[in-house]
Amino acid sequence: MEKSSPKFIVVEIFLIFAFIMAQIWVLPRHWILSTAALLFLIVSWHYRKDTLKTVGLLPEDFSQAKPIFILVFASLETMAIIAFFINPNFWEQANFWNNINGQFRRYIGWALLQQLLLHGYFTNRLQIVFKKPLPTAITAGILFSIAHLPNPILVITTFVFGGASSYFFLKSRNLYILALAHAILGTAIKYLIADPLLDHPLRIGPDFWN
Repeated sequence: MEKSSPKFIVVEIFLIFAFIMAQIWVLPRHWILSTAALLFLIVSWHYRKDTLKTVGLLPEDFSQAKPIFILVFASLETMAIIAFFINPNFWEQANFWNNINGQFRRYIGWALLQQLLLHGYFTNRLQIVFKKPLPTAITAGILFSIAHLPNPILVITTFVFGGASSYFFLKSRNLYILALAHAILGTAIKYLIADPLLDHPLRIGPDFWN
């Protein structure tokens, strides 16, 4: 099997994803699996001659900023409507706006790392397999969703956002706009929808039940 063939790339994707799922489910936060996955990614990026531009860290195209933030605004409106039906006075909760501000500032770096992994690696590799943007984006969304099991709210929202962000990434290869959108939506999902409905709004894997 040639290392550049789609079949080999599928095997590579499977191995990286298996490392991530093991990190989540078997040895949460264990440095060995994290280090192994990072080394695997670095080797893959080096072997396939990825650059800062191809992984989205040195973008030249900001053309997708407008449609991305139109989608973000529409999503925020939808979540606000849902939050209103859950709790009509949700914005009057103690420290509501301070919590949102603090969560966003803490989350932005983690959002960038997730976008780098999702698109700088998985979307790039899936594009080689599928060639076309739509199946690439759908598959990226499915993988992103599976990684957030068993949290029911995150499983749904990460599929939608993972697929949409993959599509936008293929058009502009700009991780920074997507990371900003990710941080905004992730913060909104936590405080507008997940927090009122779940005991542990952003937990995944076995930690979801703890």
